[in-house]
Amino acid sequence: MMVQRKGLAEHDQRMVGKRLIALREARDWKQITFAKKLGVSAQRLNNWENGNNLIRIEWAIRVGEITKTHIMFIYQGIMDSRIEPELIIRLTEELRKLGPDYAQ
Repeated sequence: MMVQRKGLAEHDQRMVGKRLIALREARDWKQITFAKKLGVSAQRLNNWENGNNLIRIEWAIRVGEITKTHIMFIYQGIMDSRIEPELIIRLTEELRKLGPDYAQ
């Protein structure tokens, strides 16, 4: 059952999950590896990645710290100058693999 946050469309919630997947896969991390780095269960990460639950702000900040990514990328897909250029390329490639809706 999808738990939707107020003011966030189901599509947007799935997009957040896809960006989390892209961040993880751009670093060649398995889901369990990323979960351990975050300090959460693999099930919780899986729920975020599948768009079943929206990642809360404190966890998005933690993801940002670990991946050196601004939380605006996680929530809205906005990349900033803190992301290394080669990582931007890898993120873009990972998002393209997920389909045209995600490669914005």
